[in-house]
Amino acid sequence: MFRVSAESSNRIDCNQLRMRDMEHKNFIYTPIWVRILSIGALAVTLVMSLFVTWSYLDTDKDTWVLVAMSLAQVSASGLAFVLVIFYSSRDAGVAGLRQKTNTFLCRVIPRVLLFIDFPKPAAADWKKAKTSGGRIRKDLANSPTTIAIKKISGDNSALYTVNALSERLTLRVQVNVWELTVSYYFPAQSEADLERLKGQLDWAMSRFTQIAGYKESWYFSEEEFDQQTYVSVHLTKNFDRDFLDDDRQKLNFAQDLAASSRSLIKECKARGIALSH
Repeated sequence: MFRVSAESSNRIDCNQLRMRDMEHKNFIYTPIWVRILSIGALAVTLVMSLFVTWSYLDTDKDTWVLVAMSLAQVSASGLAFVLVIFYSSRDAGVAGLRQKTNTFLCRVIPRVLLFIDFPKPAAADWKKAKTSGGRIRKDLANSPTTIAIKKISGDNSALYTVNALSERLTLRVQVNVWELTVSYYFPAQSEADLERLKGQLDWAMSRFTQIAGYKESWYFSEEEFDQQTYVSVHLTKNFDRDFLDDDRQKLNFAQDLAASSRSLIKECKARGIALSH
């Protein structure tokens, strides 16, 4: 009996995934001239079919009417399909990806970071809980947390100053399509502070490194955003290749970032670690 080895099976699986990925990319990266030609051809076919149907509607040429109606139905369906595919939110062009990166950094992350410090609501019957979008916006507006952001449009990173829990936390998020890096900055006087802070914050960073699978690296340097010296930790992780198109992944990242930042602020307050100069 013929058996496929594990190595051969893995090679087949990889090849199949690569072929599906290539087909997916070819479908998304359709040249603009092909899009225009496809839409134009379908639109012209639809108009001509409707014209023929209308012209022969009161005649005895039933065959022509049936053919024209069938062609109109096919072209209308094809036109709707092409418009949905070509102009859907899954635009993988460079400009589209940059816009999604800007929106993620400037809108999604700050709004979720507002939940780092939040008034605790009074207990109420669950049937009276309000879940509307307007209620969410109202609660966000009442958050005591404030967020300041430094961001250059088109750049793939943003610097956030988070005022929450009576502390001021500085962090940076960099989005390289599907590779994300979170950086935290702790005031320091010399490189000798690096190992001390690294040891004190080992438990706080374990939420990223041991639970979420981030890779960490530590540095001491003078930072360009305020010309002060800091010990910084940089946490990097690769997400799925469609990260910028997946709202679930983006919300998961932002909520995890807010929860981890809240824990970090509390840990630093408990250990007497300064978060700002």
